[in-house]
Amino acid sequence: MPTFSVIIPVYRAEKYLNRCIDSILNQSYADFELILVDDGSPDMCPGICDEYSQRDARVKVIHKENNGATSARKAGVKIAKGKYVCYVDADDYIESNYLEKMASADTDLTADIICCGAVFAIGENDKKVPMYEKEGRYLREDIESLIFPRLLQTENASYFAPAYWAKAIKTELIAKNIDCLNEAIRIGEDGACIIACVYEAKIICVIKDCLYHYCDNPASVTKSGKAFSWDDPMLIAEHLQKSLDLSQYNFREQYYRKITHELFTVVRSRFNLDSSYREICKDIKENLNKPIYREAVVNSKFKGLSANAMKYALQYKLFFLIWLFQKLK
Repeated sequence: MPTFSVIIPVYRAEKYLNRCIDSILNQSYADFELILVDDGSPDMCPGICDEYSQRDARVKVIHKENNGATSARKAGVKIAKGKYVCYVDADDYIESNYLEKMASADTDLTADIICCGAVFAIGENDKKVPMYEKEGRYLREDIESLIFPRLLQTENASYFAPAYWAKAIKTELIAKNIDCLNEAIRIGEDGACIIACVYEAKIICVIKDCLYHYCDNPASVTKSGKAFSWDDPMLIAEHLQKSLDLSQYNFREQYYRKITHELFTVVRSRFNLDSSYREICKDIKENLNKPIYREAVVNSKFKGLSANAMKYALQYKLFFLIWLFQKLK
């Protein structure tokens, strides 16, 4: 059983895929398997995946019909044999000592989650973003006192790093929580799953080093310029309600803020539709009246001008301000 199962969901990434795979196969730490999940990619990616599997026994390939990143991640976990799962996006890459650092952060490999910082490549500039939490080993009482207060979202709109990447997660923990995640969610699905994993974790290790390279891809879902689905915040809300006891700690307050934030992201995106301003505003108004959204917006409490502006724009239906924000963003 290898220590790590590195899983890459692959879709329309032929421009970046070789760089991503090479960064994994050239790791200083050798005890891993690499699982490439071709999610019905229509470009050269399926062939690239097969080429690597033919020349390196550590590489396994799954070819499946396209059904989104969550479906691809689930497929990878189902065949993963490692103690930990590490997800890497196909347009990103990792430092050569990524897995070595993950393993050395918890030498007895008892941690449920191991996290590190990331380097964000936006245009020609690189920005190192370490974990907000201090480096070290967090036992359950530390997790509850230091991580839970910002697990979903604080009043200042900050939160525990929600992405799948830059983490090694015990295979049984991620398998359990991703299995019940609705595959229809396209935006914010990683946060919903990671929150549930952290909620159950007994030990978390944090590394200060920025070992994961997140690369800005204009073709990604979040940069596509399309309108996001109204269902996404609702499905995330339902997942969190099932995964967490919202009566504990201050989770309910955090939950209201998170859903409000997710909702704002969708509302902004609706102005990308090829419809009249009036039609878009009518659609937004109807959906904001859904009970689960209305409850979250009304009960969310933020500090800071930008976060409160987001809340009040939704609550009082100040759609012109949201339209202006989207156009100037």
